[in-house]
Amino acid sequence: MAEMSGDLETAQDFYREAQTGDAASRRIGLATRPNVVGARLEAAASGNETDVSGAIHAAGDARQANPAPVLLKYRNGTPVVEPSPQLSSPSLDLGNLSSSDAPASAPALPQRQQPH
Repeated sequence: MAEMSGDLETAQDFYREAQTGDAASRRIGLATRPNVVGARLEAAASGNETDVSGAIHAAGDARQANPAPVLLKYRNGTPVVEPSPQLSSPSLDLGNLSSSDAPASAPALPQRQQPH
C-alpha cells in the first residue's frame, strides 16, 4: 500500500523487514500479482525492494539534474509566503572617493568659556 500511495521510503522499509522477518522463508499463497504466488516472501520482497530503491534513486537524480527553487509548505499544504526584504538606505562608500570628492571637514566648534 505504501508503494502504491507514493511513499517509496516506507515501502522500502517494509520490503526490508519482510526479507528478514520470521515468515521470510514461507511461500506466498495469495497475491495481487500472479507471478509471485508460490515464491518465497524473501525473494519477492527483495525484488520489490530493488525496484523501489531504483525508483528512489531515479527520483533523486531527476531532482539533482533539474534543481528547482525550494518551496516551503505548511503541514496543511499551503505555501509559506516569506516577507519581502526591506530596502535599506544607500550607504556611502568612502573607499572610492578621490580628494576632490571628499566631504569638507567639519567647521571648528566655538570655544567654551570657562567659569571664573
